[in-house]
Amino acid sequence: MVEFSGWRVKKNDKMFGSLGKESGSVYQCTNDDVLLEQFCLTKTELKLNETLLLLRIRRTNMSDSGNYTVEWVFNRLESNDKEWIRLDVIKGKHAQ
Repeated sequence: MVEFSGWRVKKNDKMFGSLGKESGSVYQCTNDDVLLEQFCLTKTELKLNETLLLLRIRRTNMSDSGNYTVEWVFNRLESNDKEWIRLDVIKGKHAQ
């Protein structure tokens, strides 16, 4: 039986966090990659807000640019249901 279990988030095809479907589930960061774990712990938030799934990235800089994917997970397997966005952070110029 195929059962929905939650979501996982990736940056450039590397998973950095997940959220279970249960009410009150806590967003968890993976520790497979030290840099992505720090990115997840200090800059990101994934939460379910009524019917919307929100991925928030705070205090962006140029190293945060990349392809971000949110995947719906069924029985811990990757489903075909994905949403992705390309984030480009451009260094700004300050007027003097």
